[in-house]
Amino acid sequence: MRLIDKFDKIFYFREAELNDKEDIMLFIREFWQNDHILGNDEGFFLYEHGGKNNTLNFILAVDRVSGKIQSIQGFIPYSNDEKNLHICGVISKTHPESLVPFLGLETMKRMLTKLRPSSYCGIGTNPKTMLPLVKKFLKRHVGVMSHYYMLNPNFSEFKVADPDPKEVSSLIFENKQFDQCNYKIVASFSEIKNDLLVLKRDDNLPFKSLDYIERRYFQNPVYTYQVIKVIDENTKAISILVTREIYCNQRLLLNWVDFIGEIDSILSMKKIFQKLICEKNYEYVDCLCDGVDERIFKEINFKKKNHEGATIIPTYFEPFIKKNVKIHFEKSSSELIIFKGDADGDRPSKSTF
Repeated sequence: MRLIDKFDKIFYFREAELNDKEDIMLFIREFWQNDHILGNDEGFFLYEHGGKNNTLNFILAVDRVSGKIQSIQGFIPYSNDEKNLHICGVISKTHPESLVPFLGLETMKRMLTKLRPSSYCGIGTNPKTMLPLVKKFLKRHVGVMSHYYMLNPNFSEFKVADPDPKEVSSLIFENKQFDQCNYKIVASFSEIKNDLLVLKRDDNLPFKSLDYIERRYFQNPVYTYQVIKVIDENTKAISILVTREIYCNQRLLLNWVDFIGEIDSILSMKKIFQKLICEKNYEYVDCLCDGVDERIFKEINFKKKNHEGATIIPTYFEPFIKKNVKIHFEKSSSELIIFKGDADGDRPSKSTF
């Protein structure tokens, strides 16, 4: 008997429906994390995983005898465009008492078979369990997200980051004249909607629909994002930056979360980040990504963090952990460019219920 037939003999795999909500949330509480936001906050659960026509964006493996959920695979689609569909795998969990090998991987495969995305990514993939499997069986490109940062040269003492003292002593901005910084911090989606319709986007970025961008960054029920429109001398938009301010240890930081546009346009943004860091007194600005040429960040005075080096640039803030953390990823192509805002890389973990 073929392996796939063995799976189908024991389980049936299906897209979740709205009436599965309580069972999925209970599964997350019991087998993933008891205080996880997706297991406790119904509103956020529906925001993150509510689908079309009373469906939920989960694929379930259900035991044919007991009728109980044995594995879940959550996903986030970036559009309804079947020919240019990007899917993020965001939460994979199999019942810890399941005796069926590779059930989690099979549930993921069923998601891909049903949705047939043109590109795919996952951020925060477990490096000991799922990452080796998707690399071997799904031929995923896997790795660790690069972490770039720009420290504020006006600080001699750092409360969130812990940079190498040699690095602090050499900090300086060549020129603090920021008059030619062409950007606008936008307050509503309507301010960039028309720009997004004509903005040239890098072919290696996952395609994100207008509906997705509005929902993800302007309607988020937990996080408030600072969206920046970068413009040329004719006030024409050349790219969109998505950032999020974080307050920690009496200091303000700026996470660069996402980017929409042509990647090479980042080369013109050095003064923008310098102006933001000085005027808003951020301790630092940082960016987690993969697929962007390191040369681009070097040109705009961002440094690449060495995870084993002396400088510490934290990644986790809920709760705050003052150490370097490797964020593993998987993606369908080595050329695909992903940022922290992709998949669930910038999602709250714990509910405030």
